[in-house]
Amino acid sequence: FNWQRPDTVAPQVFISDEDDQLENGIIKNENSIKLTFKTSEDVTDFEQGDISVNENCIVSGFTPVNAVTNKFTANITVPQNVIDNKTGVIECEVSVNENMFQDVANNKNLASDIFKFKFVPTPTIEISSNLNTFPLRFSFQISHSVSDFSKDDINVTLNDSVIDLSSSNFTGNNKLYYLDFIPSNKGTHKIIVESNKFSFNGKSNSASNELTFDFQPSSAKANIVIMSEKNENGEITDYNNPINFRLESNIPLDTDTINFETNGSGSVGNLISEEDSNNETSKF
Repeated sequence: FNWQRPDTVAPQVFISDEDDQLENGIIKNENSIKLTFKTSEDVTDFEQGDISVNENCIVSGFTPVNAVTNKFTANITVPQNVIDNKTGVIECEVSVNENMFQDVANNKNLASDIFKFKFVPTPTIEISSNLNTFPLRFSFQISHSVSDFSKDDINVTLNDSVIDLSSSNFTGNNKLYYLDFIPSNKGTHKIIVESNKFSFNGKSNSASNELTFDFQPSSAKANIVIMSEKNENGEITDYNNPINFRLESNIPLDTDTINFETNGSGSVGNLISEEDSNNETSKF
């Protein structure tokens, strides 16, 4: 008489990152990871559909390892549409529910632990400008909120020579920043933010688009209108006080670019700009 105790032990499944693709629970590269699924004993019907994931990831490429019946791999991927619709770190959860497959004795499996990992999107940046303002205003739209983007990350060149931006006004925060730039020389300018200049949750940015513009200063048609009191002959009679005048131009001007010539010891100062909402003219 040969009697064997029947196998009643439910198989278990263990999920792991055998290829060391994670660092502190975050995918090191790209947006996909290959996980290993190892069962405690030989099983007969474990397949891709038995793997559960949350809404942030998908399963593909389920494969037995070297025809062994208790070790399998599958790719877990964060799809591009999820990346595009998320503003922060993306969390993925992978598991195998109970009763999804069985061993050779027909014992159904126990539920696995939940394997969790994170995906940090690469921050992108887009440079734009309508080039209709003066100073020229450039917008920097970043895909994710960052705190370490600065003026020093912006590269402006004129005929391949780097331009010093220390006197340019830089404002903004989180996802949107602005640079106000006054060209000092005519010619073809290029502006770009290269890769690895700032980061989002430890992930460095990709390079921005390169914006090219040709700066050719225009000659403004300006009129000076005397505002001080005059006599019936149109002559100014009070020379002891400053002479008030209005400067009107047909194109936008900046006070730093206006030069006046006076006779004698006179000088011009205290220019006050009147805002033009369309940035098409200037009045001071």
